[in-house]
Amino acid sequence: MEDIDFLHVNSDEFVVGIPLENVENILAAAKSPRIKREYLEACTPQHRVKLLSFFISKKLVTVKQFEVFIEDTCYVTEAEKEGWGWIWEGGWKKKAGVSWKKPFGDSRDFFYYECKDKFPVIQISWNDASEYAKWLSAKSGIKTELPSEYQWEAFAFSIGLTSMMERTAEPILEVKDSNDFIELLEQRLQNNPYQSGICWEWVYDWYKAYEPSVTNRDFGEVYKVLRGGSILSEGIQRGREFRFRRCPTARSPYYSFRIVQYF
Repeated sequence: MEDIDFLHVNSDEFVVGIPLENVENILAAAKSPRIKREYLEACTPQHRVKLLSFFISKKLVTVKQFEVFIEDTCYVTEAEKEGWGWIWEGGWKKKAGVSWKKPFGDSRDFFYYECKDKFPVIQISWNDASEYAKWLSAKSGIKTELPSEYQWEAFAFSIGLTSMMERTAEPILEVKDSNDFIELLEQRLQNNPYQSGICWEWVYDWYKAYEPSVTNRDFGEVYKVLRGGSILSEGIQRGREFRFRRCPTARSPYYSFRIVQYF
């Protein structure tokens, strides 16, 4: 089994989320219909959390690492079971036959798979990522999980990922199709040791309020949380506090994951 390089985050108290009073300023600076007030309010209030020491993978799980899991367990991913996944071609479309091994359903699948030792695995649902973590936990004998939201945000702070409050002016990258994605992915991998902002990253938690005073119709145990933003995302969405949500069955070329272990 290929070794995974981990970053050790020491036990400490961390500040997470954004202050409610900052929502208006961020919304005004964003100037984007994609950034809605309720998305920002879901990241409030800013508060402190105490976390115990943990180790988080420096990079996203690779295609090769996920392939070892598949070969060892014969696990069938969500996209393979249902026979389709989401892709981006000037808009979101369902496409038959795509999966973690063929995430685009076109000629770029070959290049993606040829680079399986360095490319993050994509077209992965939360359920798929969770099963990988369970398998690795049993295989290695070391407790392995998806990071919690708070662990992910502490990791983001530790590697110097800036706040969404500092990223309002960043333009969105134009990604028309899988060709654009592969080219941008290669660029980001070269100068990004932690692979942040490449793919949305599944975390363990349900999409719930930080405290009862914050309401949102999507809160509850329907959606799981993704963090970090992707190549398709606005700058704000790549900030360390931004919370995104999707059903645990959702998958696309822009969803991947990293893991946490406790040595």
